[in-house]
Amino acid sequence: DSTDVTLTYGSAVFLDNYTIKLDGADYITFRNMTITATNSSNNRVVELTGGATFNKFMNNKLMTIQGSNGDEVVYSGNSSSNDDDNLFQNNWFLNGVRGLHFEGTSGTREKRIVIQNNLFETYRYSIYLKYMEDVEITGNRMINAAVANGPLTQGMYLFHCDSSLIVEKNDIILTAGTNNQGMQIQACISTYGGTNGEITNNMIIVDGSGSSTYGIYTNATTNKNFYHNSILNLGTNASAAKSLHVNGPYSANPAFNANFTVMNNIFMASNGKAIYNSVGGIISCDYNEYYVTSGGDIGYWDGTTVANLAALQAANSDDANSISSDPLFTSTSDLHILTGSPVIGNGIILPGITDDIDGEVRDATPDIGADEFGCVPLIVYIGADAAICMGDSVILDAGAGFASYFWTGGSTGQTLTVDSNGTYSVTVTDTFSCIGNDAATITVNPFPVANITPLMPVSFCIGDSVELQSDAASTYEWLLNGSTTGLTTQNIFATSAGDYQVVVADAIGCSDTSAVETVIVNPLPIIDTTLLVIDSSNCGSSDGTITGITVSGGTVPY
Repeated sequence: DSTDVTLTYGSAVFLDNYTIKLDGADYITFRNMTITATNSSNNRVVELTGGATFNKFMNNKLMTIQGSNGDEVVYSGNSSSNDDDNLFQNNWFLNGVRGLHFEGTSGTREKRIVIQNNLFETYRYSIYLKYMEDVEITGNRMINAAVANGPLTQGMYLFHCDSSLIVEKNDIILTAGTNNQGMQIQACISTYGGTNGEITNNMIIVDGSGSSTYGIYTNATTNKNFYHNSILNLGTNASAAKSLHVNGPYSANPAFNANFTVMNNIFMASNGKAIYNSVGGIISCDYNEYYVTSGGDIGYWDGTTVANLAALQAANSDDANSISSDPLFTSTSDLHILTGSPVIGNGIILPGITDDIDGEVRDATPDIGADEFGCVPLIVYIGADAAICMGDSVILDAGAGFASYFWTGGSTGQTLTVDSNGTYSVTVTDTFSCIGNDAATITVNPFPVANITPLMPVSFCIGDSVELQSDAASTYEWLLNGSTTGLTTQNIFATSAGDYQVVVADAIGCSDTSAVETVIVNPLPIIDTTLLVIDSSNCGSSDGTITGITVSGGTVPY
């Protein structure tokens, strides 16, 4: 966290124009700090001098005041003592005319600087290196400052960065100035017959209306490989905007030739030229994508303007496997490629290139450009896990629009009808062989069993009742003579005569209806005494008779 410690200084005079100065200091690490210079005229943040070596700046915010254009954020000048073996990693360089400025001399080169995974938002130059050896610039992002951009902005200015030069996986977007250049590589010499410098897996977007808007510009530079770069030049000057501009050197003696190998790159321009090779120097050029949106000439080769790919192939006797069509970038600010891009699978395996700008592994037949297209998994949904009743079925639907379907069991249609237990999966592919998968588990439930058990006699006198009990289930519905009673409990008390049934259901709605249980309600006996006659000889005698009583109902004998 760069807010852990804040160090601020506003220098009043040029002699102490720094917030931190490492004068011959070695093996110091600055980590998780905000280091700021606040004077509008003297605003250098860090200065290294006098042989300051093996220092590390990691996870810091290094900034001058907003809008300043006077000095560098980090500076190492051309002194007689080298500031070698320094590391700048995961820092934010903000404002200033130059973000990181290291400069040796023609006789004393500064060596082995590593610039890795930093963010640069600067006025003119993100990285400015002169008279260096063994430079590594990887994984950085370079954009214009929010305010006060110069008429010419450059992501990298590399002058006499000799011996080993590794520039890879950098993302450069410069569109604010009149002239913008992703990289300017001047007189950077690698030894012929040794290890070539590597300009690899970079994404570069530039714009501008001026006469020098270039994605990459090289001059007097030798023995470099340009592999898997994606460059978009949005410049409006058709005669000046170029994605790749190579300006020699050329010599019949290969020891003095540029000896560039240009493979698997995307060179795209809105109005200018995709490639400009002024006086030779490119010795191998193939498997590239060249495209000019306006339909203008795609390039210039050794004195000849080339209108299209066929003309380029005729001029350079190379590029047999190159293509010319819209590469289908995600947008004019994002050079990742879209599904269906013609660059997919049209590159060639190159030594040492195993992944892309994002670290994604290159395919066996790699894509052209900095991005290796990885299929985004297709979204397919056949439904949630489900339970059905025995005898029912469910239709699983993977959705329309896919090129192929493959279900468990081998079915190849969009839908699958299922009526048995199991987990069912589908794999779908589109026309670009991207894949999606989904699965669902189907459970087939047996029907519940409905029985009624009377807990007392089902024949009783009026006014009494019988308790009827159902087998256990999730829900109950009691019927009397085929109509619902509104009773929904497991046990009920039946007081009315008739045919009782219960409909039971389990948790998913599978149901069963019981057999009829008949309840009989018997009326009470009736004694009719309206014709009652009592006959006896006299009161108190036991010789009389009673007649005229009528009994109905009940069960004989009485």
